[in-house]
Amino acid sequence: MTVINESDPKALQNYMGAQYFEFLEVIARVAYNLFMETEFEENELSWKLRHVLKELIQDILGETLNENVVTVEIFSDEDDDY
Repeated sequence: MTVINESDPKALQNYMGAQYFEFLEVIARVAYNLFMETEFEENELSWKLRHVLKELIQDILGETLNENVVTVEIFSDEDDDY
């Protein structure tokens, strides 16, 4: 994250922390890079994220993830031309 004046004590709070979207980006980059040059490289990012998050949650919380996957389909009565 870019901070205009990182030596200012008030700006330092923003400089030393991470915003939520930055945290998510780091996890996505870890998942992407972890599987580079492996047989899983061609898998979707969602598959990679699922495996990385599963390991993180098990390590941090000591709990296992529920492996049930829910698919949500949204139906709309709107015209497709718009």
